[in-house]
Amino acid sequence: MKLKHLHNIKVTRIFSILLIVCMIMTTPYLTESASAASSPAGTSILKYSMEENSFDVTWKEVKNVSGYQIQYADNRFFLNAKAKTIDDVSTTSCTVSTDSISPCYFRIRTYLKREDSAAAYSGWALSGNCKVSKEAIINQLNVGSKPFELTSASRQSIGKYDTLQGGCAYKDTGWFILYNRKVSKCKIAKVDLNTMKVIKVSGVLKISHGNCMSYNPSTNKLVVAHGPKQYKKVSIVDPTKLTVTKCVTLRLSAKTPGASKKYARKFKGVTSLTYNAEKKTYVGRVRGYNHLVMYNSNLKPVKYIRLKYGTKQLYQSIDSFDNYILVAQSPNKYGKYNQILVYDWNGNYQSTVKLSKRYELETVFHSNGQLYAGYYTSYYKTYYLDRFKIKVYKGKKSKIKTIFKYSKLMRENFIFKVTDL
Repeated sequence: MKLKHLHNIKVTRIFSILLIVCMIMTTPYLTESASAASSPAGTSILKYSMEENSFDVTWKEVKNVSGYQIQYADNRFFLNAKAKTIDDVSTTSCTVSTDSISPCYFRIRTYLKREDSAAAYSGWALSGNCKVSKEAIINQLNVGSKPFELTSASRQSIGKYDTLQGGCAYKDTGWFILYNRKVSKCKIAKVDLNTMKVIKVSGVLKISHGNCMSYNPSTNKLVVAHGPKQYKKVSIVDPTKLTVTKCVTLRLSAKTPGASKKYARKFKGVTSLTYNAEKKTYVGRVRGYNHLVMYNSNLKPVKYIRLKYGTKQLYQSIDSFDNYILVAQSPNKYGKYNQILVYDWNGNYQSTVKLSKRYELETVFHSNGQLYAGYYTSYYKTYYLDRFKIKVYKGKKSKIKTIFKYSKLMRENFIFKVTDL
C-alpha cells in the first residue's frame, strides 16, 4: 500500500510539472493573441443636433483609449463616408462641418494605438437618424433616353430566359442571373455598369433557380446559390467565360460557433449568399429559419447567428459591406413596400430601408459606393387589330371592319440606383 501511495505521488508530481511547462510555453502566445484580438471599449452618443451644413454631437468619455473617430455620409450605410479624428481623449463634444452633405448621417467609435501594429477600433455608436424608416428614392438606369431592360438587352425571348434572380457587381461590372421557369435552368448576363451595355451572355447553366449570386475578388470567382430544391448547392462560376467550374455542397456542423445539434441536423441550405471582401467571409440566409450562417473563403462554416428581428415578407437576396448585412424582401401578400432589413455582424437589427412596391425586388448589390436594386415585373399587354371581312348581300359586296383584341404576356427586368437612404 505504501509503495502504491508513493507511486501515485510521483505520477502526480510529474503530471503537475508537465502542465506547468505547457502553461509557461503557451502563455506568451495566448496573451499576445488575445491582446491583438481585443478591441477598446466603445462610447455612446449622449445628444446631437443637426444643422443645414453641420452637426453637433456629445458623447460619453472613455478611459484607456487613444481617441475617437467620427464618420459621416449622405447615406445610413456610410458608403463613401468622410471621417474626423479626435486625438484628445478628454474631448467629449464636437461640431462637424458637413460640406453641404444632405441628408447627413453620422456615427462614432473609439480607437487605440498599439506599438508595431495597426490601431484597434471599437464598434460604432449610431446616431438616432441612422434608423429612419422613410422610403428611399430609386432612380432607373437608362441607355440614352430609354430604360435599361435586361431581358431585351440580353436578346432573350419572353417565355425563356426572361426572369431576373440574383445579381452582384464589382467595380464597373455587374453580373445578373436570367431564369427559365420551364426548365429550371439559367443564363448569366455580364453588364458594363457605366454604359449599361450587355458585354456577354452565358450558355445554359445548370444552376437551378439561380436564386442569388456574389463575387469574390480574392479568387476572381462568382458563387451562385442554387435556390429551390437545391438549397445546399452553390456553383463556382468563371466571371469571364461565364462557365461553371465547380459545384459545392454547403454543410453545417453542430460544433460551428452559435449552432446546435438541432440546427445542424435540420440544416437545409441557404436561400441566398453574399461575400464580404473586407472580412473575407461569405454570409448566407438559412433556409427555413430567420438565421444567418457565415463561411470562410473555402465555404467552411465558421459562425451561426440567430437574427433578433424578422418579418413575414418573402426573402429574396442578401448583400454585405463594411459592418452591415442587408437582407432584401418583397411584399408578397404582407406589407406595403419592398424592403431591406439591415443587421450588424452580430445579428442585431439596425434599421429598415423601404423601397417602392411597383415591382418585385429580386436583388440588392453595391459597387463603387453605390447601392443598386434589381426588379422584376410581369403583366399582360393588350393589343387591338383592325380586321376586315367581305359580306355579300343581294349581289353587292361590302367591307365590314371588326376589332380583334388579344393579350400577350410581358416580363421585364430593371436596375435602379438607390439614393437618399
